[in-house]
Amino acid sequence: VKPAPNPEGITRLILKNMCNRSMDEATLINFIPGITHIQWLTDWQSGKFLGSAFVEMATPEDAAYAVGMDGLYVLNRPIKIKYQKNDGKDVWPPKGSEVGQEQQAEEQ
Repeated sequence: VKPAPNPEGITRLILKNMCNRSMDEATLINFIPGITHIQWLTDWQSGKFLGSAFVEMATPEDAAYAVGMDGLYVLNRPIKIKYQKNDGKDVWPPKGSEVGQEQQAEEQ
């Protein structure tokens, strides 16, 4: 995988076209190393996962590597990975989106 240019040092990414039935945190962080936060996008009424997420990467270099993976297959679907500049309208990364929160909640 060849890292994509990242001259602005962006660390927030938008991921699309993920399997909405089988994608989970473990699968995603095994496929894309360096993810520190995940905000799963869900339907506001049903709560159902829509197959997209915002992620925060540990470094701009990790983000560039991830964007270089755009189009690779995960769970038999070509994942779309793009840089997502923070528009300043929201708190990023959102509280409770840290990787590992899912496991910690299950263990308690």
